[in-house]
Amino acid sequence: MKKKFYVLSMEVDEMIGQTIGVIDYGVCNVNAIIRMLGLLSIRSKKIKSKDDFVNVDKLVLPGIGAFDHGMRALFDLKILDV
Repeated sequence: MKKKFYVLSMEVDEMIGQTIGVIDYGVCNVNAIIRMLGLLSIRSKKIKSKDDFVNVDKLVLPGIGAFDHGMRALFDLKILDV
């Protein structure tokens, strides 16, 4: 029986062929997430500005429980302007 892996509540097989954007806003180790996705053969890219969202199918907004700090960082990077 083939073991199934899940990332973000999706089967890894569903993510193959898609590009996952990992938002880098200085809160956690984004490179570790990108490496993990790569080990699962999932294409990913680091998102550091609005321009980086091109050709991204899904997003990962990593966090460590510091929501207020994370939101400020997103505004500072001009990823959010609302």
